[in-house]
Amino acid sequence: MTSTIRSRLGVWCWLVACGLPLIAAAGEPVRYSRSGEAETVFDAVGPAGFKLQGKTAALSVSQEGPLLRITVPLAGLETGISLRDRHLKEKYLEVARFPEAQLTVPLEKLKLPAAGASSSGETEGTLSLHGVTRTVPFRYQLTLRGDTYEVVGTLPLNLTHFQIQKPSYLGVTVKPDLVVTSRFKLQRA
Repeated sequence: MTSTIRSRLGVWCWLVACGLPLIAAAGEPVRYSRSGEAETVFDAVGPAGFKLQGKTAALSVSQEGPLLRITVPLAGLETGISLRDRHLKEKYLEVARFPEAQLTVPLEKLKLPAAGASSSGETEGTLSLHGVTRTVPFRYQLTLRGDTYEVVGTLPLNLTHFQIQKPSYLGVTVKPDLVVTSRFKLQRA
């Protein structure tokens, strides 16, 4: 009996980039579920060395046939300053209208590692954010320990490509190019 391995990684906005592995044994898929803690982080920069980081621990992963879907609810994003968080969610991300970011990746685009090893690669997925859906590149690393995959996904994100205004407050404007990183573990369900 042969086994084929398929996987998917993705993240989202601010999101997110990550992936979920799937193993198909004898043609029957084995489902995986997210286990343990997860984190999605976005890093932005502005003038004169200004740096901004937002984080959320909310992340879910689902498999729909040959597709892996990573969803990040945006209402949980925090930057460390409540007023800035409110502006981010209300004015820029419009979370009431667009509550989540979602990365969808075909499982066959991911290279899965052998037991005890890691694999990495660069591929594309479909990111839906702020009412806009676009193909985006992302990098991923998968490490297999027992029946658990440790997943790290990173994607570059330009806010203007998703019709999001460049955040600006009191003359400090954040550049539209961000980096989004997601980390989580997937375990056989």
